[in-house]
Formats: sequence, structure tokens, C-alpha cells
Amino acid sequence: MLGLHTSDRVLSLGKTALLALALLLAVTACSDGADSDAAPQTEAPPTQTPPTETPAEPINVVTTTNIVADWVENIGGEHVEVFSLLPVGADPHTFQPGARDVARVADADLVLTIGLGLEESWLKELLQNAARDPLT
Repeated sequence: MLGLHTSDRVLSLGKTALLALALLLAVTACSDGADSDAAPQTEAPPTQTPPTETPAEPINVVTTTNIVADWVENIGGEHVEVFSLLPVGADPHTFQPGARDVARVADADLVLTIGLGLEESWLKELLQNAARDPLT
């Protein structure tokens, strides 16, 4: 089992917070910007053909646990596509990811973890195997 020093744990939590912030910003950027508190318009809008908007593709998010997956689904709604690596009821301390999991992580836009050492026995190696450039 990998031993993380306190500074590594703080760094891991900081990275998790940064990733969560990135997800929040991405979801906010995908919103339609409608303000529900805005005063109703009294004039009819000019007659124009509304621009055709191409719906944005959902953000592909991989989470380490189904708890984090649930959070992301509740926050991101239709703007995210979420996959949890850890099956329901599995023990995060003994889980061993397979080749399919490596591929999902490699294709993900964002990978979120709960931290606290639950996944430390397998997450680091999984991320290294999924990295497009092993030197980064």
C-alpha cells in the first residue's frame, strides 16, 4: 500500500478541489444564462429567426466511487455523462481496475476522486497507465 505524507494528502485534496471547481465552471459555462429573477419584458422582442444552437456535448466525467458519481450527476445534470469505476457495493481498498477502466480514464474529460486514501492502492497506477504522455 502506498504511504502518503500529510503534504501529499493536502496536495491531493487541493487537486480534488481544483477539479471540482473546473467541473462547476464547465457546467456554469454550459448553462443557458436565463435569469429567473429578471423582470418580464413589456415589449415584444423583435421578429428574428433565433439562431440554431448546437447542443454542447456532455462533459465525460469518470469518478472513483458511486458517491462522487451521484454528486456529479446531481450538479451537472444533462451537461455531464458520468461513469463510476467502483461498482456498487465494492470495497475501494481492494478494487482492481481493468483495461476497460484504463480506457475510460484515458477518454475522460475529468476524473474525480473522493480522496482520503480510499483509492490510493490503485488510483495512482491507473492514472499513470491512462496518461497519454507517461512523462507528464
